[in-house]
Amino acid sequence: MPDVDDEQFETHMKRFRPLAAEPLQTVSNPPRIRRSLTLAACAGVAAVLIVAVFAMYSRKARPRIRAAAPALQLANLHAITAGSANELLVHAPSFEAALGALTFHPQNPPIPRGARSALAVLSKEDIKL
Repeated sequence: MPDVDDEQFETHMKRFRPLAAEPLQTVSNPPRIRRSLTLAACAGVAAVLIVAVFAMYSRKARPRIRAAAPALQLANLHAITAGSANELLVHAPSFEAALGALTFHPQNPPIPRGARSALAVLSKEDIKL
């Protein structure tokens, strides 16, 4: 014998009609903020381009070729450092001239009397592997 609750449940399920769901709410930026951000980004890009163009034209105004004599004197006056090599490259008329001006002088400090050079001792050592 069917149960009364089962019949009521079947009747209820036959009459059941699902309700339409409400649309999801999304957070969006107002168009005014988007426009102002776009305008600010465009202004920033324009400023960077103006500075870049100004920097390129100001570099072209300077003479590029200078006398190599100061560069040659610079290389021979003191030890070569990164700064002096950079200055030599700036003043030399070409990269090859700057390399030609570089002279590498050995800087061997004098060994005191009675002392031995570690390099000399190691070069005489007979190592068998």
